[in-house]
Amino acid sequence: MLGIGIKLNGKNGNLKSIDLNQSKYIDKLKAKMIGESAKVREYKTPMDPGFYFCPHDNKTMINGKELSFKIKQYRETIGALMYLSMTTRPDISYASNYLSRFQLYPHSYLDKQLKRIINYLVATKEYKITYSRKRKDPQFDELIGYSDADLGGDKCTGRSTIANVFMYMNGPIYWKTRCSFLAALSSTESELIGMVTAGNEMIYLIIVMNALRMVPKDGSYTIYADNTSAITLADTAPCKGRTKHFSMMIAKAHDQQESQNINFEYVKSEEQLADILTKPVLTTVMQHLVGKILNV
Repeated sequence: MLGIGIKLNGKNGNLKSIDLNQSKYIDKLKAKMIGESAKVREYKTPMDPGFYFCPHDNKTMINGKELSFKIKQYRETIGALMYLSMTTRPDISYASNYLSRFQLYPHSYLDKQLKRIINYLVATKEYKITYSRKRKDPQFDELIGYSDADLGGDKCTGRSTIANVFMYMNGPIYWKTRCSFLAALSSTESELIGMVTAGNEMIYLIIVMNALRMVPKDGSYTIYADNTSAITLADTAPCKGRTKHFSMMIAKAHDQQESQNINFEYVKSEEQLADILTKPVLTTVMQHLVGKILNV
């Protein structure tokens, strides 16, 4: 269905797990974009660690029909990658989201990153989402969320990159990466923006899943963040001089805890699942966190 392979695992009519995979779609993407017989480099991460691009520093050297063709080709590739990132591959969510910001600047520097993502996907095409009640992390049987932010992640605008991922039945059911609408002045502020955004998403998921009788409406739900200062502000909702400029955000986070039964709790940065959705990371970080989100 829509390029997604669905496999039901079980015996004698007892369903144990469901696998979602898009290996065939990835093969078709590779054949179309870089050639069916092209040699594949087995990258461990979808993007170079520390990669960033700014159109002001990297002017395109083409124009006219060639530029129009490049823009069309770039958009087509980005569209395919965005589709993958929103269906079964949250591990490329940041890379595809970041590169989608430059669709009018088909620079050769960006083309290399697009090909890198495709090569990464081909090398990891057997990665899949698995929903099951029995796995090494029983906490994922419940609906839980992870929220993270990268302060000033977009170096052109100074805005932070915020991301969240929600786990249920040992697999991700919703995730999102986006550039913040506001430029934060501190990591605490950017993390708080991410927490409030994740809280809003959690409220929506609870309403939908409760209608499907998957979770109780009056239950208590947890969102994990890795910034103790932001969590403390959400708990106490103070209004001090240094936090007055984002006091409404603090009040919203506090209200989510008080009236929506959402708890913001601390998690170590190395266990923050949303970390790989906010920035390009090292191979060790990528492999560790992807192994917790996907069935690899």
